[in-house]
Amino acid sequence: MAMAEQNPTRAHFYSFPDPALQYWRFWILLAWNDLRRRYRRSLLGPLWALVGNAAFILAISYVYGEIFSVDIYAYTPYLACGFITWQLIQGLIAEGASTFLSSESMIKSYTLPLTVYAWRTVVRNLFVFAINAVLLIIVIGALVGELAMAAWVLPASLIIIFVNGYFASLLLGALSTRNRDLPELINSVLRLAFFVTPILWTPDQVGARGTLADINPLTHFIEIVRAPLLGEWPRALSWMIVGGVTLANAAAGLAAYVAWRRKIVFWLG
Repeated sequence: MAMAEQNPTRAHFYSFPDPALQYWRFWILLAWNDLRRRYRRSLLGPLWALVGNAAFILAISYVYGEIFSVDIYAYTPYLACGFITWQLIQGLIAEGASTFLSSESMIKSYTLPLTVYAWRTVVRNLFVFAINAVLLIIVIGALVGELAMAAWVLPASLIIIFVNGYFASLLLGALSTRNRDLPELINSVLRLAFFVTPILWTPDQVGARGTLADINPLTHFIEIVRAPLLGEWPRALSWMIVGGVTLANAAAGLAAYVAWRRKIVFWLG
């Protein structure tokens, strides 16, 4: 693909559809190379993520099953679905904050819509999720059985999560080029959020405090994936909160990109 040298004063306006879509082969290739580079010279390659997650889920299921005195055969699918979904959301947010920082050399060298790099982040996390989905298939197949009718909403749920990842990459990626402390702050917040989001625990296990989970938006993003996998329909409250967050995220991401797209290349310098 022939590409001209980047003129630092030139920037692409955001238009619909996203002009980066014409470069879809390019950002898919970038995402794939990111994954290959991450596991270069590794014996198992991406399977290490699968093995590590399987070990974590088995260990936590055994320990927390004893602590909370729950049926391990019911708790393990709950944990697996929540944890794998959390990893997807965490990856989109954390890596989204580094979207432009990690592509600094390419942004300075090529004339491409900056949204190309947001798509790169989204597709890279899609590849990782596809690998982890193998573990979900094994757990659901062994401990849940056939998927219920509610599973038909899963594609819509995942599309919503990836759409949020795209706009979060535009917003957080732009902010992080200006303030380099932001990625570290986001990682710290995500570590805390993991423990206050119902992933390792269920709201009914913590009594009255469990109702506080409903004010955590991450709870509802996990719910729209985990519930269908476990044969339940996501609550209407979850869809409303997820829909509201998605609209706000899209508005903020587009506003940040339109306002700062000309400045990002200079902030990277």
